[in-house]
Parts: sequence; structure tokens; C-alpha cells
Amino acid sequence: MNAVLSVDWLSYYGYFVPKSSYPNFELKKREYGTRVYSVIEDVVYKGKIFATICRCPYSKILADNSAILKFENFTLYDSQFCDFREFLIKSLEFDIKCISRLDIALDFNYFENGLNGHQLISKFLKSEYLHNGRGKFAVNGTQKFDVSFEYLRLGSGKSNARVYLYNKTQELADVKDKPYIREKWAKNKLNVDVPGWGLELSLGSQAFEWYDTETGERGLEFDYDFRDIEK
Repeated sequence: MNAVLSVDWLSYYGYFVPKSSYPNFELKKREYGTRVYSVIEDVVYKGKIFATICRCPYSKILADNSAILKFENFTLYDSQFCDFREFLIKSLEFDIKCISRLDIALDFNYFENGLNGHQLISKFLKSEYLHNGRGKFAVNGTQKFDVSFEYLRLGSGKSNARVYLYNKTQELADVKDKPYIREKWAKNKLNVDVPGWGLELSLGSQAFEWYDTETGERGLEFDYDFRDIEK
């Protein structure tokens, strides 16, 4: 089974006070904010957005300098991402408190037993395969002369831990083409002539339990070396 393991989403919660200028990049404010933060700024390097920062919370429950730093998807698939991540965090002087969201994706054509994603979802709906434990799920697909299942989510949309199985080739065609993903597939010998499926684990901040391996101390503020994903 050929498969590619990647980080597909990474955002941090922490504290951030912007400087008037930076030597290697610039912050460009958008004309709108979010439901939580009034300011969104793009981190721009050589005319390209590499990350976004959401800051200035509306709620007084959050500290005035609290912020979310999110890396753009294409940076996560770059072989130099770990070095870039460290460089950007140090340059911004962004004080990380925890990961706010982490998605880890395993991309492949077929499971070890030869099934593709559509076949596994079909068997799941017939109760031939079941996910351990109780929980909600959602299915999506298309139909014309027959039914094709393209998406399965295990866990509710509000859960801090969700699992997705979806036709990633179809998503790239329908939503947004990402050549860097297809290039990584080809480099790792996935068959680009048949659908590539993504099995994705999406974790919110409350899903993490970090432990210091030396002291055994538990806390939310421990960081993670993403080089371990490649091992």
C-alpha cells in the first residue's frame, strides 16, 4: 500500500503584538474580520500569502493580545516547512500557547485489502464494517446511473476529534486544484490515473493531551516537532 502522510491544516493559538514593520515580509490587513476577531492580517512574502493572523478579539474573555496563526495549505506540503515554521514564529515573536487545530491526512489509492474509498463506504452503509463505539456520521456522494460515495465523516461537526474519508482527487477537481498535492503523490508513487483518497484526522485544541517526556507534566502548552510526521 503506497500512502503519503501529511499535515493538511495547522493553526496556533497564542499571544501576538505586531511590530510596525518586518525585514523579511509584511502584514496586510484585510477589510473584514471573523466572528471572534476583528482583524485578519495576511503574512506576505514576495507577493505571496504564506500565513494569516487573526487578532483583536471582540470578547473580553480573551486577552487583548490573543491571536490565531494559521499557515497556508501549500506551505504544509513543502519539504522545508519545519524550518519555515520556526523562522516565521521567531520573526513574528508569536507566543504559542497551544495548537488550535491540526489535520493529519493519509493519502492513498487503495486500502491494504484492495478496497478503494467508495467500496469501504458502501460496506459501512451496509453494516459490513462498523466504527468502534457509538457516534454520528455523515455521507455524501453523487448519482446518475448509479450511486458513487465520495465522502464519509465519523464524529459530529462540533466534535474536537473527527475522521474524514473522501475522494481527494474529486475535491481537487471540484473545489480547488492544488498541484503541490498531486506532485507529492507522484513523488511517492501514488497512481494519479485513479482516484486518490484522503483519510484525515482533524483535531481541535481540546483533543490534545501533551506530556513532557522528561517530567511527565501534562499541559496544553507543549509544542510538537512536525519532522516526526515524516519519520
